[in-house]
Amino acid sequence: MKILNKIFVCFFIICVLFSCKSADSSSLMAPVMGETDTILMSDMMPVALKAIEVLHHAAPKNDAIHELTASLYVMYANAFVQHKADMMDAIDFELQYSEKMRAKMHYLRGRDYSLSYFDNKYKNFSKNLLSKDPELEQLALKKLKAKDVPAAYWLGAACLGAFSLDPLDVDMLSGVNSALAVLERAAELDPAYNKGAIWDVLVAFYAGAPAEFGGNIDKAVSAFLKEVEYSKGETTSLYMTYAQVFCKNNIDLSAYAWDCPISIEELGWKFPEIPRDEFLESIGMGVNENALWPLPPGIHGFDWALDVVLDLDVNKDPSSRFMTVLAKEKAQFLKEHREDYFIIW
Repeated sequence: MKILNKIFVCFFIICVLFSCKSADSSSLMAPVMGETDTILMSDMMPVALKAIEVLHHAAPKNDAIHELTASLYVMYANAFVQHKADMMDAIDFELQYSEKMRAKMHYLRGRDYSLSYFDNKYKNFSKNLLSKDPELEQLALKKLKAKDVPAAYWLGAACLGAFSLDPLDVDMLSGVNSALAVLERAAELDPAYNKGAIWDVLVAFYAGAPAEFGGNIDKAVSAFLKEVEYSKGETTSLYMTYAQVFCKNNIDLSAYAWDCPISIEELGWKFPEIPRDEFLESIGMGVNENALWPLPPGIHGFDWALDVVLDLDVNKDPSSRFMTVLAKEKAQFLKEHREDYFIIW
């Protein structure tokens, strides 16, 4: 087995080394994101992480390797460590906490590789960004270009992911606003990036962070509208965000005006079999033609959104099979533990 592992590592390094000469990190990630076997992925990722680090040290000026290393660490933290920790039983509190701290560690590694990417391109980028001087921070942000958006996304996701797992860590606080600023700048440069992926991170942050750190429910709703627009209702993250950020926390969106250029019909959303207006009235939600979300709030919206994810065909979008499989796992877990979030009569 050790020999096979060594052969795999060498093979992986050679493949990536040659492909990095002509391919960007998104194309290199295609075989990873298209996989459906989570066990295979779980076994492969630790080896892949160390292999790509070997490449990074061998080619420290290669932008594609920098970005790929950062993205793999963030993905590993989120999909393989935090994902499993989030679904642990409450009785395993100590193990769950330990795993979340391990996820935080990997998020921070992704952050450091992302900062290294930008420092290679722009002199004093991380120093200026993290200086706590508004003018220097803006100087760093102005250097970002559209081609830097993927790396900016991974940087923001890494920082905010680590912060969400350990918000009392004072060492993390200084970088939160900078990470938020990077994501907001990336959203300006390429709002449609990866079907609204930047907006998905912003929604969770705006809705969950304290006001003094930038949390704002109005911004969360606005960011969610952007996610709706650019995802066209086709990403699992949209529905998981609606269930976990808004429904689970009893944030009712019916009071907000719909301001999205895409109609509900165009999104292809499916409502309960009974007439929508009748259904909304039956759960005490008045019919409002100007309502942002012509869907039930609370537990009803929670169930609806999770059912959409559970009904998805993993082969509908081959480029995101793996994330769809993970979303289905999480959706099933949330459905089975819905009594933890709602009072069910």
